[in-house]
Order: sequence, then structure tokens, then C-alpha cells
Amino acid sequence: MFSKWSVPASLNTNMKKLIFVLAILCCACKNEWAPESTFEENEDVVFQSNCPNSFVGESLKRNSITIYIPDKSFEKKLERFDSDHAINGEILYSDGLEIDSLHLVGNGSPIGHGDYVTNVEGIQYFVNLKVLRLIFERTDLLDLRHNKDLEFLEFEAYIGGGGSSPQCKLLVIDGLEKLKEIRLVNTLMTSLNLRENPEVEKLDVEGNDFLKYIYITSPEMIKKTWKKPVGAKYVVCL
Repeated sequence: MFSKWSVPASLNTNMKKLIFVLAILCCACKNEWAPESTFEENEDVVFQSNCPNSFVGESLKRNSITIYIPDKSFEKKLERFDSDHAINGEILYSDGLEIDSLHLVGNGSPIGHGDYVTNVEGIQYFVNLKVLRLIFERTDLLDLRHNKDLEFLEFEAYIGGGGSSPQCKLLVIDGLEKLKEIRLVNTLMTSLNLRENPEVEKLDVEGNDFLKYIYITSPEMIKKTWKKPVGAKYVVCL
């Protein structure tokens, strides 16, 4: 006979097992109701330690009161900002400071000017530039490192008749910490470096079949509004 308050050993063991199971279920419930992570692991994100170095180009040098503009088509499209209204390969530095928005449309568009820009040399001195749209232009290198105020960038490369290839093999936007929106179409770029662009909220590079790698600093950079080509990878640089 058991005393009034005694508990059988087998029952005591079963109670311990029951408590253990309840503890496990409680933990599972906590995980189920935990706040959802802002990043979901997926096969489109890879981690890599040997990422490419930042682009190294010429530093910004101002040696005169004018800005050298070697591309005549580019200078023509700057005419409304150019105080001397002459196509002479240069504009005043003070004129460049007045430019905060550029919308350039090249040949191939219904509103094109019958020509196109192949070289945007001089744009680096437009230090107050915030909005840049290049539609159907033919520049292979777009170096915007010195346009620190840039917030919006759109580049739609030219594709001519007869199956001519798209343009722009390299876009350099290193150090543009105010850049918020990027749209690229029909470029020849195989990679895009966003490691120094922490404020990018909208990224649309879906229409770039050659693009394979988008370099970022952490998975948290990826926004739901970002669009990339199928098969392209986000590469987190360690």
C-alpha cells in the first residue's frame, strides 16, 4: 500500500517525460510566432570572399574654368545649359554646376535627335547632378563615381536594326551613397557592384541578359522591389 501522499515511481517517470515533451512544444511555438526575418535564404544568393576590387580610375581634376566635352553629340545635348551656345568642345565649369537633371535621347527613339552619345567625358564635373536618364545612347563606359549627389539613374542601351549589339559594358557607381533608384536595359554588363550604394531601394536590371552577378555587402540589402535577370546571382562579399 502507498501512503496518502506517495507517488508511484513509474508515474513520476511518466510525468517527467510529459514535462519534457511540453517544453519542446513550447519552444516550437515560440519559433513559430517569432518575427519573420527580413531575408529569406534562397539559391539566388551566394557568399564569396574573393570579390572584385572597386574600380580605379582617374581622380577628379579641375585645371581651368571650362569642362572638356569631346563628344559633339553630348555637347549638342547640353546646349540649353551652355552659356556660349557654341559647339567648341567645352562648356563653362559654372554651367556644369547648374545641371541637376539630364535626359538624353539618342538615335533609334521616336523622339531621338538623329545622333547618339558614345562618350560622356565631362559629366564627372556635373557635381550637382541628381537625375540621369540615357535612352538609346551608345556609350560603353559610364563612370559616375564623382557624381556624389546622384539619386536616380536610368540607362537604356541602343539596339539598332540588323541585330546590332547592345551597349554599355561597364557601369561605375562606387561611392554613390545617395543613389536610390537604378534602371538598366539591354546592356552588355556581366556584373554590377552595389557594395557602396547602401540607399538603393529600387533596382530594375531584369532586361540585361548578360548580367550574371550583383555584388552586395549583406543579404539585408536586397529589397522586394528589386528585379534581376533569371539566373543572375546576388553575391555577398565577405
